Amino acid sequence: MKRVLLIAVLSLYGFSAWSQADSIAPKVKGNYYGRGSVGLLIGEFASGSAQLSNGYSFRNGLDVGIGLGYENYNYQRFVPLFVETRYNFGKRETKPFVGLMTGYMAGLQRFNPNVKGFTAGLQLGITHYFTKHFGITTSLGYRYSLMQSTILYYLEVHVPNPPVENETIHAIEARFGIVIR
Repeated sequence: MKRVLLIAVLSLYGFSAWSQADSIAPKVKGNYYGRGSVGLLIGEFASGSAQLSNGYSFRNGLDVGIGLGYENYNYQRFVPLFVETRYNFGKRETKPFVGLMTGYMAGLQRFNPNVKGFTAGLQLGITHYFTKHFGITTSLGYRYSLMQSTILYYLEVHVPNPPVENETIHAIEARFGIVIR
């Protein structure tokens, strides 16, 4: 898998060398974007993450969008629904950025459907465009999540008011993805 990913990245990087223009930076006007990424959340437990987001890029370098994801933490699955903002520095093919995200975490547990939470994060990264409409992005950041769940044990299923447990999650987030404009 690592070899396939390396070959794909090197092939895409080679396509930018075929360009006849001096710059392949995206248009200066605003534009819609779609971004898909996979990541690793490293904290008390390491977990995988996948996210899709869509939004609008304004001409001043600001991106605003909404997203949907899938995450797994300590054998619990979540769907984060979030709002993201990014500020891109520069107008060339390679743009550093700083990004913020915040949203709601919905639980996907069949045995405990009352899991929910809040998440927020900060990212620093780089986006490189190979053409005017296609690029890759990579980032490193911090994620904070506050999860709330009802404690259910096998023998206590019929308790009228089960106790509620709050869990705070701090994680370092590493992401890699593609951008289509």
